[in-house]
Amino acid sequence: LQGGHKWGTADYYFSGFSNIWGWATWRRFWKNYDPMLTKYSEQDVAIHLPKIFNDIFLQEIWLEIFRKIKSNKIDTWDYQLQFLTFFENGLCVTPNVNLISNIGFRADATHTNNPNHHAHHANLPTGEVTNIIHPLFFLPEKEADYFFLKKEFYLEEKWKKFKKNQLPRRRLKRWIRNLFK
Repeated sequence: LQGGHKWGTADYYFSGFSNIWGWATWRRFWKNYDPMLTKYSEQDVAIHLPKIFNDIFLQEIWLEIFRKIKSNKIDTWDYQLQFLTFFENGLCVTPNVNLISNIGFRADATHTNNPNHHAHHANLPTGEVTNIIHPLFFLPEKEADYFFLKKEFYLEEKWKKFKKNQLPRRRLKRWIRNLFK
């Protein structure tokens, strides 16, 4: 899901984001899986998300996802896995070529029943890794994670709107409007 970008010189890179489009994990990690995130409070999450993300929109988005999980408003399992990756300082091995193609975007699917919602994830061409070249360092490729999250959560649009609202004339209009409320 990197749009053809290759990160580093190896066949894979380490990510702080557990992308679930074709994945595996260790039993020790799965033993800590908590579908209701009972181990975490909203206050804990709010304190620690800024340590994970510099982007305020990502902090807000993940805090809102956390709230929805806690209140049973999201029918999912993967966000909980992601919180575990975040808060256990986990790393995920992510290949530099796409190895799977999700063909399950259709009306009778469980979670991907709207083909337009995540169309950029559907039916992607696959590649192959034959002779594995390992990364030199065991560090997350933050730029790759942000590349994915920026696309997934429409961050460019959010930042454009935010910056537009910070223009002096817009701030003046809001101030004047508030005077007459």
